[in-house]
Amino acid sequence: MLTKWIRNGADKEDIFLFLLSATYTLALRASLQARLVNSLMRLLTAFILTIYLTGMGPFLNYDCRAQSRTIIESLNKFDSSRTVFYLPANTRLDEVLWRDSVYRFPSFEFGRVTFATSYSPQEQIRMNYNFYYMQMDFISEDGDTLQVTPSKELKLVSISGHLFYYDQKVGYIEVIQQFPVALGVRNMMKPQYFAYLPGGTVKKTSDYRYDYRLVSLFSDEDPRGTTTTLDRYYLKEYDYFFIGKDNQVYKATPAAVFKLFREHKKAVKIYIDEHNVDFEKKEHLMNLLIFCNGLRDKI
Repeated sequence: MLTKWIRNGADKEDIFLFLLSATYTLALRASLQARLVNSLMRLLTAFILTIYLTGMGPFLNYDCRAQSRTIIESLNKFDSSRTVFYLPANTRLDEVLWRDSVYRFPSFEFGRVTFATSYSPQEQIRMNYNFYYMQMDFISEDGDTLQVTPSKELKLVSISGHLFYYDQKVGYIEVIQQFPVALGVRNMMKPQYFAYLPGGTVKKTSDYRYDYRLVSLFSDEDPRGTTTTLDRYYLKEYDYFFIGKDNQVYKATPAAVFKLFREHKKAVKIYIDEHNVDFEKKEHLMNLLIFCNGLRDKI
């Protein structure tokens, strides 16, 4: 009970009063051993007072609620509708209430895998994309949740009408617009803040330099699947990619679109300038690719 109370962020004054009250209650019930109990009570009371006055002890190192409130307000500053996913220190993912929010679909749906050789097994299995691990999970015959093994031979995963393209460096990209040059989105849960214990030092992850590769997204301070002594705060984020006719993946940037449509670079630049294309907005990118693929058809 006390452990759960502490984890939920009880004030240290409340904890102090609870422990003190419990001590005196036990003393009254143990009247047959009054002398021993009185000695223990004095020692325990002194210990509790020391913790209370000095801030020592594992549950008083930091004010979790105040720290969380500050960080969450910061994350919601520009978009209050976004959900902040908080993973407390020394806590596993399967212990938090939002553990099922890591999936792309509400439930595991039947899907199929296609390999680079174009071979696709007839057997369908229930699968779901995992935002947190950025992997494809499936339900085994025994009912266990397992990961689809990453492989350079793996190319496509189709789940309930949704198509995912697999790239070894980038991971799974959900195709949202199919053209000769297609548009895809990679969904993920990206850490925003790490809060270090003891002391409550907070570090914003934007202080680090990330690129789009999977290897750089998982830092030593955010080892997925294991507990740490850090409080971690995540947001669901995404980035967009172009998939060329050669199945090469390019981060959605002006340089990439110029490269993919080099024969029409001038026309593409005019379109981008006139329409003020934002390369982080899906609608802008979809309209851009409609225009660009139309130019390619005119060659």
